[in-house]
Amino acid sequence: MRFVELEKGLRKIFSPRATSLWLIVSALVGITGPLGTFATMAAPLRLGYWTVLLAGGPLVGALCRRLMRPFLGGLGVWPRAAITSAVFASLYAPIVYLLTAALERRGLAVAVSGGVLWIAVFLASITETAIWRLIRVTPLPPPEATPPRDIPLPPSPPRLFARLPVAVRAPLISVSVRDHYIVVTTVAGQASVLMRFADAIAELDGVAGMQVHRSHWVADSAVRQLERRQGRMFLVLPGGREVPVSRSYQDAVVARWGDRGTATEGAPVSTAIPSRPIRLSSAGSAEDRPPV
Repeated sequence: MRFVELEKGLRKIFSPRATSLWLIVSALVGITGPLGTFATMAAPLRLGYWTVLLAGGPLVGALCRRLMRPFLGGLGVWPRAAITSAVFASLYAPIVYLLTAALERRGLAVAVSGGVLWIAVFLASITETAIWRLIRVTPLPPPEATPPRDIPLPPSPPRLFARLPVAVRAPLISVSVRDHYIVVTTVAGQASVLMRFADAIAELDGVAGMQVHRSHWVADSAVRQLERRQGRMFLVLPGGREVPVSRSYQDAVVARWGDRGTATEGAPVSTAIPSRPIRLSSAGSAEDRPPV
């Protein structure tokens, strides 16, 4: 895993919302003391025990998701979650067992069987998946909403538009990946769709543009400028939004959009937007904005 991807993953794991959820759950579990810890551990030890375990879980879980992602692309959300949770339990339950056994040798805890720990870790992982889906997924507006009058629809809309609310069907800006969803950005707003990135690109039906990163596709008409910063390349889109360009795509990006100018570090970057009005409101929630 490259350093940039690792850094991005750690920022996501230790985001304010994730940290707040970890502290709340640690306090609740520390007070209630599941798996017999209420009777066998003093309150301070019990709180520290569960706080440490719940802190290590997301790190091991992120590693499991990363390792399993190439093998589970064709499955639905819940089959992927079940398989990943089983792998996670197989890796993390032994860690919990060893920690508990070490405390038992000091007379501070009572060890629990490995099988019970595996089931507990598996169920905790599935429950966490359900909680995150409840927090993150926001229903989109009803499809009968009418499109903005000042933004014409494309003459031959791609098949992907059939998955979008009517209000968002307008000239494309980008298609990005966020977890199991793709985020479609047009000049009319954004919408999230549960599908694979490769399938989304296949449904663009020849719309002028190209994939510039394993998680981003960009339309020709949306590129305002290229920028190089600290050895990395970015595409500047309407409103100044930046999309990273993978090294493997950099030559193709320069060949395709090099005539629009390349800004180096320290040079001014144009953030001009097209003359056509752009609605900044999203068809989804604020969380539906691409992670760039």
